[in-house]
Amino acid sequence: MLFCIGLVGCGDDKLPENANGKELYTYHCSGCHKSSGRGDFIKGVPANSATKLSEYQIAKMIRHGDVKKPGMPVFDNISREEAALIAGYVINQL
Repeated sequence: MLFCIGLVGCGDDKLPENANGKELYTYHCSGCHKSSGRGDFIKGVPANSATKLSEYQIAKMIRHGDVKKPGMPVFDNISREEAALIAGYVINQL
């Protein structure tokens, strides 16, 4: 049983310390928006790779949500700095 408990922490599903925008995006966002940022039209998940939102607007939506997009989860456990890194990645690299 202790062996099984020890295995729980062995996966790659933990973020590295000082993660960059791509790593944060992959961990928090790519499950819905895909690693390409294309989203999933069938499931109603919009693409974020060609967004017209500013970095500030994206970071705010990540941390506080948007009443116009109730399906978007709120990530209030993400720091402002982490949200800014994700937003920068979305705008500049996706």
